Amino acid sequence: MAAPNPTSRPYLRQRSSGVFWHAKWSRNGHPVVRSLGRAWVEPDGRGGWRRRRGRAAADCLTEAQAHERMLVLVREHHADQELLEHDEFERRRRGVTFREVALDYLDWLRDVRGAKPSTLRAVQSNLAEPGIAYKRGNGVTAGQIMKALGDRPAARITMREINLLLREASASSRSRGWLVHSSPVRTGIQAARRRRRRAGGMGGAGRPRCRAGPRRRLLGTAPRRARHPALA
Repeated sequence: MAAPNPTSRPYLRQRSSGVFWHAKWSRNGHPVVRSLGRAWVEPDGRGGWRRRRGRAAADCLTEAQAHERMLVLVREHHADQELLEHDEFERRRRGVTFREVALDYLDWLRDVRGAKPSTLRAVQSNLAEPGIAYKRGNGVTAGQIMKALGDRPAARITMREINLLLREASASSRSRGWLVHSSPVRTGIQAARRRRRRAGGMGGAGRPRCRAGPRRRLLGTAPRRARHPALA
């Protein structure tokens, strides 16, 4: 898409601190308004404004300077929006990566679930990036999970791949225990796959989901523990 070249010109707006040039244009039907700077104008005696005599001050803009500034802002805004749109398109095309799901799970585990520090350390250790130097001693993190799955779309990772990876990782004594149960790994993948099925709606290839009536909780039973929003 070519850079826009708006036909509108800057306009004046008076504030309590003075008169300023403003620019307004639209991009894909969405209006954009920007302040350009203080205007080098004075009242014309008829309720309007006219250019002041002499050279404009360093902190003021004439109409021509305001128009040039407007064109620069339009092109900068257009370039920024194109970059954001491209990033969003790539994200939708490739799907949410396992790394993004894992980081979101860690945030939820810490901020919503309120996990114990020891649990957080174990999860962070097993979801660490490969090649990160330890804070104490020598050596670097293995990062087996992130190395194998980090950049892959989470919704396209099969449970067979997860099970194979966990069997390999469980051979290490340091990974035995929490990693064997692999709650963040399995639940993260399952959550991403659920979100993908929901996004497809009834038009997808999956089997329609049956909606049951409202659940009743028996008197005296404890409420369910908080779950990650993606798993709800």
